[in-house]
Amino acid sequence: MRAVTFRSDPAQLCIAKKSFAFWPFRTISAGNSDVQQPGKASALTACHSFALKIQFQDETKMTEHSLWRFSRALHRAINERQLADIELMLDDEVEWAIYGPIDLFSFFGSRRGKAAVLEVIRQIGENLRVHRFDRESIMLGVDSAASMLRYSLTALDSNKPISLRIAHFARFKAGKLTSFRVLVDSFDLVEQTVGYPIHLPRIAV
Repeated sequence: MRAVTFRSDPAQLCIAKKSFAFWPFRTISAGNSDVQQPGKASALTACHSFALKIQFQDETKMTEHSLWRFSRALHRAINERQLADIELMLDDEVEWAIYGPIDLFSFFGSRRGKAAVLEVIRQIGENLRVHRFDRESIMLGVDSAASMLRYSLTALDSNKPISLRIAHFARFKAGKLTSFRVLVDSFDLVEQTVGYPIHLPRIAV
């Protein structure tokens, strides 16, 4: 903890507006603007002498949630085929599952262990490219996160655009991913993949 004290010059007529430059552990500077010239009438208010005390506390620091680092590393692994960052974030016994039409996408399904998860991420990168994603909602815990997202993708084999909506649930321990579950809007994905709408029989209520 460190305190810095600033004291102004004697009172003078001025516009009640000051600019301050804040620098940790340094003297704080302040300057009056548009000082009223002597003998000129004005509705300006008087700036009286004052003391300003500011305390800096180094011990309090904001820590980035593991979800943000994981998200950046995952998208870099998919789009740039750079697996180094995501590998550092995976627990050795990580559990991974993407629930969707595994007959259409072989990288859907369950995996366990760092090597298996890295392989499935590599397969995703060989088949899809991420253009953008929007988080529709998110919930963060200390070591957990859940999100609803909408992705804009391209299937690399056909160059076909895909709009995909998913929900994911992630758990972390000591900054490493221990569990990742993804639920895919399978019906919408299948229609986009086959290229025509699928008409299901009406179910009586």
